[in-house]
Formats: sequence, structure tokens, C-alpha cells
Amino acid sequence: MTNLRSLILACSTVFLLGLSIGWLIGKGPSEKAELNMTYALFRGQAIKGKDVAVRIKNDLQQIEKNKYQLKKSAVEELVREKVFAEKPELAKAPADFLKTEITPEELARFLKERGLVESKLSKKERENILNNMKLQKSKATNASDLEKIMTGDLKWLLPIPLPKTVLSTGSTPRLGSLFAPVKLVVASNYHCPFCPQAETRLQEIRKQFGDKLKIYYRFSMREPDNSIVRSAAEATMCADDQGKFWEYRDSLAKEPGTDVARYAEVAKGVGLNIEKWQKCLTERKHKADVENDIRDTVAAGIETAPMFVINGKAIAGQSSLSDLEAVIENELQ
Repeated sequence: MTNLRSLILACSTVFLLGLSIGWLIGKGPSEKAELNMTYALFRGQAIKGKDVAVRIKNDLQQIEKNKYQLKKSAVEELVREKVFAEKPELAKAPADFLKTEITPEELARFLKERGLVESKLSKKERENILNNMKLQKSKATNASDLEKIMTGDLKWLLPIPLPKTVLSTGSTPRLGSLFAPVKLVVASNYHCPFCPQAETRLQEIRKQFGDKLKIYYRFSMREPDNSIVRSAAEATMCADDQGKFWEYRDSLAKEPGTDVARYAEVAKGVGLNIEKWQKCLTERKHKADVENDIRDTVAAGIETAPMFVINGKAIAGQSSLSDLEAVIENELQ
């Protein structure tokens, strides 16, 4: 019994010591405690951390973006140095740049942009212009070769500072395994200006990451009363009634159109029962579901489409493929 008491006492002492050390070397108050902290009193009224957080939220996000850009630029400089060490010829214009060909069309365009008339140039002036064009064109060729190397060999893992966003998956079906490590909720539609670009990005990352993704689609729109956008969303949800949400969505996204005739064409193409689908659309069976999507995306702070929410981090759907890849790769670490 004495040995048991001694063992319990020893374990308790170690536990309490651990808590004490954790408190001493901790990183300060938790995020929740920070928000509840009183920063100042003005005439007896408390100014809380949460009040300040709301006021400086955008500024802090911009600071994090600036820090990210500085780090990214530094990485690119380091990579360029490594490439130039391997291929020093890419760091300068080729010695034989004068052999670079300048077409008559290129010269005419160059002169027109600068308001110059070729017939009024002296022989020396024309020669200087051509030599300068050759130099710049040769440098551009090197820059292109450098860009190809950096794009092909550089894999970005630097975490992009992204706002945390809580967006539920809604009622639309999941694409991919429930056990996939990365959850992507797409907040978009078929008709917004940047949605086609986001669709291209979506297809590229689906192809690249495959079974590592579980994807959900929420209809989001800046103008909730847009009948074209709404009818396309409802048409897609009617396809879901027949178990073909993603087939219909993928097909319509390639060429959305702006009328029900196009939606019906897609319905036939993916093998839907047209009579049932048409009845669903006419009765506006999924009007409330679309409204729920709009409400949820607005509540999540998503004011514009398209937006990708990757494991709770929001990034514009039309972002560069390298940025999207970096976010997903970071989540897979």
C-alpha cells in the first residue's frame, strides 16, 4: 500500500511539474482568452480583444500576405541562384544575341507603339533599335527557359496564409472517399466571370490528387435573385434525385448556356429520365436547397464566387494552380 501511495504521489508531482513548465514556457494566452482579454478601459467601459480583432482583421490578413510574398520572393531568388550556378548562360544575354531574328512585323509593331516612323529613321537609329530588340528578345528567351525549369522542378510547400472558413457540406453528394484526407468544398456556380477558370482548376486538381480528395459542391452567387444561375443550380439538384449530380454538373460546367433547353440537353446526355427531371424543375422542388446553399455560403463569409474551402481554409477558385497545389500538399503533410 505504501509503495502504491508513493507511486501515485510521484506521478502527481510529475504531472503538476509538467503543467507548471507548460505555463512558464507557453506561448501566452489562448486565442479564446486573448479575445476575452480587456485591452483598455475608457471611462469605465472595457475595450476587449474581440473588439480590436474585428477592427484589425483585414490589416492582419494583409500583413500575413505581405510576409508570404516576401518569403516566396526569397525562395525564388534562391532557386534562380541554383539554376544560374548550373546554367550560367541563363543569367545573361547570349554573346551571339545579334544573330537573333527580328521579323518585319515585330519591328513595325515596336515602332508603332512608340509613335516612330521607319522611313524617318536614320540608318544608325534603325540599327540601334534592331540591336536593342535582339538583346531584349534573347533575354526573354532565357527568361522563358528559366521559367520552364522553375515551373517544372520547383514544388511549393510554403503555407499560404488563408482565412479560416467554416462551410458545411450541404445536401449535395460527396465525390470521393469519405476517408480522403483533404476535404474540398467548392462554392461556385456556372455563370460567374471567374467560374470557368475555377472549373479548369478543379478538373486539374481532381486529376492530380484523385483519391486524396473528397469534394462537395455548394451553389454560391453574389446576386441571389439571378434566375439563370438559380435555374441551373436547381436543374443540377434535380439530376441528383436520379443519382447523377456530378455527371450532370461536370457536363453542364463545360458549356453552361443560359436557358432550360441547354439544361434539358445535358439531362438527356447523361441519361436522366427527362419526364421526372422536367417535373422536378418545373415544380422547383429544390428551390429551398439552393436558398440554403446561398445562405450557408454567405454565413461562412464567402461573398463572391468561386471559392474553394480546403480543410477549412478559403482560397479563390481561380487562384494559380501552383498555389492550389501548395495548399493541398501542405494539408497532406
